[in-house]
Amino acid sequence: DAYLENTIKLIEEKERFKRGIAKKLLTCKEGENIPEARFKGFEDEWMEVAISKIGTIITGNTPSTKNESFWNGNNIWVTPTDIKQKYISNSERKLTDDGLKKSRKLPANTLLITCIASIGKNAILKCEGACNQQINAIIPNKNYNVDFLYYLFENEKSYLKFKAPQSVIKIMSKSEFSKLVFKFPLLEEQEKIGGYLSLLDAEIDNLKKQKELIKEMKRGAMQKLLSGEVRLLE
Repeated sequence: DAYLENTIKLIEEKERFKRGIAKKLLTCKEGENIPEARFKGFEDEWMEVAISKIGTIITGNTPSTKNESFWNGNNIWVTPTDIKQKYISNSERKLTDDGLKKSRKLPANTLLITCIASIGKNAILKCEGACNQQINAIIPNKNYNVDFLYYLFENEKSYLKFKAPQSVIKIMSKSEFSKLVFKFPLLEEQEKIGGYLSLLDAEIDNLKKQKELIKEMKRGAMQKLLSGEVRLLE
């Protein structure tokens, strides 16, 4: 129990640290073009850039659901409910090759951002696939690092929700989304920040796996005690 509690506590501490350092690395000081914290060796000011300039923006679509030949294939088709973690390599529904031809095909390392209802959820597509119309995809150009973009948009989730037009269901069109402006460092600093935050995420993921393993071992030991397979020493 103590080992499990310590692991849970460590996960919470690491997540808290990551949130704090990510905010400082990704947020520029008020009225300035340099972040609150940065790695040694980087001194260039960050530049304001519209999303339309960082890559190709594509809004997903839904191939006809009445055509059975488009569905239940091997090509992933992402909807907001599939976005649960940083990387996506699977989806609840899949397209056939014919279905993929009717979609807006996306390459690996495309950033997916929800822009209807649950605005601001984002993930990186790890293989070729497609997405539905609730998602705007960014295929970054060579001057932008997809890991950095992922963490930037995670950090700016509240801002994205704030900028969405007020309505019963919040919707941010491709046109409105493309006009949003953020501050970006040069590619080398993007890679440094994206790589560092990715390492922190990997540490947290390993601890979560460790937590599940401890729980599994605990369940197994309890079952053996209850079945009488193992007895406690008196």
